[in-house]
Amino acid sequence: MFYKSKRFFINRFDPRGAQKPFIMSEAGMERTGPCEPQGGSDSQAHTYEPIYGIWMADYNIQCARAGMQGVLAWSVDDAEHIMNNDQSWPDVHKTLFKKWGFWNSLGKEIGHPEDTNIRPWFYTWSMMSRYFPAGCTIVKSSQPDVFGVRTLAATTGENEISIALVNDSDTAQSLEVNVPDWRFNRKLYRYDFSATNRPTDADGFPVPQKTSDADELNSGVRLNLPARSV
Repeated sequence: MFYKSKRFFINRFDPRGAQKPFIMSEAGMERTGPCEPQGGSDSQAHTYEPIYGIWMADYNIQCARAGMQGVLAWSVDDAEHIMNNDQSWPDVHKTLFKKWGFWNSLGKEIGHPEDTNIRPWFYTWSMMSRYFPAGCTIVKSSQPDVFGVRTLAATTGENEISIALVNDSDTAQSLEVNVPDWRFNRKLYRYDFSATNRPTDADGFPVPQKTSDADELNSGVRLNLPARSV
């Protein structure tokens, strides 16, 4: 509602407001302080945990539903930024980084090669980036009156649609996804993300949990959403 009110304000009081893009930059959840390895006080330790992938997907969905044209995640790589006035640089063994990224490309240099690994929240953010790309059109989707559950749908090309569902609660839910009058010959690729289920290929990139015929969207597809899942 916060961002929706901002969109409404711009549209109402700026004569050209409705034609102006509304973009959220440097999107991230509240920082938690220092974390290892070599994370300064301006860091988000939850980037190492699956829950951050759920939070950020939920954030993205809420922004899109509020009328935003885009969201930029903060950030890609821990190596992009060090703590302000850190006098240790360029000694990377002592430098404190602002750790918000999908990985740390200087992990090997600081003696922690494991820090170059792709972190869990890359999974959901890469999915949102791929299937809700620049130029897609957000379409109206019903919003279940269930705490923590949100939906997003968009057309992404001719006879193509993307749907995102998030359950940011401690209770499992079940939803029926129905696209009336869907008659197009397409495959439906389902991706799942949770702390215990997020299939990837050998390089760490998401792979579909299930592939089926998209024509079943016309009659409705029942989807079970585990607690804290996308």
